[in-house]
Amino acid sequence: MNQLPRISIVTPNLNQASTLEETIKSVINQNYLNLEYIIVDGGSTDGSIDIINAYRSHFAKIIVGKDKTMYDAVVKGFEAATGDIFAWLNSDDLYEPNALQRVGTYFNNHQNSHVIYFTDTVFKDGWRVSNRPQKHVSTQQLLQGHIIYQDGCFFTRKAYEQVGGVNRNLKLAGDYELWLKLSMQFKLELLPGHASCFRIRSGQLSGSWLDYMEEVSQVRQGFLQHLNQKDKIKIFVNGAICKLQNIYLSTTERPVWQLENEALDWAPVITPQEKSIQENKCPVCKSAPERLLFSTPDTRFGNRNVYRMYECQNCQSVYTFPFPAPETLQELYETTYSATNQVNDDGDLSNGKYSPFQRKSLLKRKFFKLLGKSFSILHKLFKTPYDDIVPLSENKQAVILEIGCFEGRVLEWYKHLGYQNLSGTELNSIAAKKAQEKGFTIYTGDITQPELDGKLFDAIVLNQALEHFEDPGKTLQTLAQKLVTRGRIYVSVPNLASFWLWQYYGPTWAHWHIPFHAVAFSPRSIRYLARANGFRTRWFKTSTPIHWAYLSDQLAMRGLGGYASHNIVNLDTEIWNGAKGANVFSWLFLNKFLRGDCLYACLEKM
Repeated sequence: MNQLPRISIVTPNLNQASTLEETIKSVINQNYLNLEYIIVDGGSTDGSIDIINAYRSHFAKIIVGKDKTMYDAVVKGFEAATGDIFAWLNSDDLYEPNALQRVGTYFNNHQNSHVIYFTDTVFKDGWRVSNRPQKHVSTQQLLQGHIIYQDGCFFTRKAYEQVGGVNRNLKLAGDYELWLKLSMQFKLELLPGHASCFRIRSGQLSGSWLDYMEEVSQVRQGFLQHLNQKDKIKIFVNGAICKLQNIYLSTTERPVWQLENEALDWAPVITPQEKSIQENKCPVCKSAPERLLFSTPDTRFGNRNVYRMYECQNCQSVYTFPFPAPETLQELYETTYSATNQVNDDGDLSNGKYSPFQRKSLLKRKFFKLLGKSFSILHKLFKTPYDDIVPLSENKQAVILEIGCFEGRVLEWYKHLGYQNLSGTELNSIAAKKAQEKGFTIYTGDITQPELDGKLFDAIVLNQALEHFEDPGKTLQTLAQKLVTRGRIYVSVPNLASFWLWQYYGPTWAHWHIPFHAVAFSPRSIRYLARANGFRTRWFKTSTPIHWAYLSDQLAMRGLGGYASHNIVNLDTEIWNGAKGANVFSWLFLNKFLRGDCLYACLEKM
């Protein structure tokens, strides 16, 4: 296997001790084997030098001395660099997981490529979200004002030197001038996903928007003065090609829930203890992520610790990072999941600040309210699904175990249907006691408890449970040992392929349920998980439970600065009737395509 190209990263710094260490860690924790990391400090007096010295062994070169401008520092770094690929990362920005590996692999496999760029993520007031999505760009788009996010751009040494490098005399728009020069000689290639994160903070150079645009105007005028007729024709043709590419892109790209109202203060959140980006792997297939979807606090119980949601392109799962430690998670279950401790549904924790991703009610629209009037008769005639309990296709004498049975609601329903040999496991000791009081055998603990040794079951139910496991593959392997030959696992999970999620609610879809859910599954990721762990998928079904639609609509109106408790007290009948309409709409148009909110699956042991 060929060694990946050497990547030279330059970090210019001046008195950014408050963010410098995070930046450094985001680079060195990439674990890119052929990395040359250069830091250029312009004479900091705030403790930056102490941080640089603490990480001295990770730097190929440390350059200290007064700089004329930030771009002067960048040029110094590139003059000292020996790599094949160049990029610079300012001392308040970050790299996303696996960024350098993806960059190095791409250049290694595309020898004729010279400039690549990505969409950014943005860090603001503790939140991390996607920046406005990038498009295909040529010189024409740049001249029309398009901005390439500098921290997400990587280019070859050859290209950098051929265009004369960065203009060290510019103060704010040196990157813009570099992109213009590169675009005239090389194709600028847009890659999917995210490679870097831009931090919004007070006092940063990029915050001087009017000054920046004034310098951009000067750069543009100087650039245009040197164009001949052949150059202008080239710019026009390449610009037209990019427009066609962007038309196609707009019809195929996945939705991006981007930064909004960046000038406002966002609702307060708490950032939990960060884990190394080396630990940021998909729990289903162990791949590194390509893009961040959004970040969110707990929107069911109101806890303000914020977590990030990453999408795995390999198996199409979405997962929570950083996922809480087991002891933290257990404490959260004990203090929130028991009915006596659940919060009321007033739902506003924004403290007057902007509540991210806030939207108007969808279900108050006449269409859904009118459709909701047909719910009762349709349900009586066709027994339309309206709950989140996975249906069983077992005989009534089957020995059935439910994992994470909570207070026994699902077991009660199966008992009502005639199933007799029912038992469950539950970590939450308070909830387990209530289930036991209903007459069920409940094992207080997980599926490795000694009381379960040697017992085999015909079917195991994971009703709204599989998504809670940090390693779902290991969970299925353990469950397989508890099943008879050709035993089955029945799964009910929030459906990542939900029409409601992708077409309207996005981050305010109420069933992300962070931080309790480690993974959000689609039919594709369930198939992947089953196949990789000794199961075959027998069937899938979906529905949109009424209370699920109701909660998403409530949360949309409050935004992620609020919450929508499942402990519904003050029922909004107008939205509830619209939620019935959503259930009917799902039954009529979505369920057959597996696009309802709740996904059911039957997995058979091979």
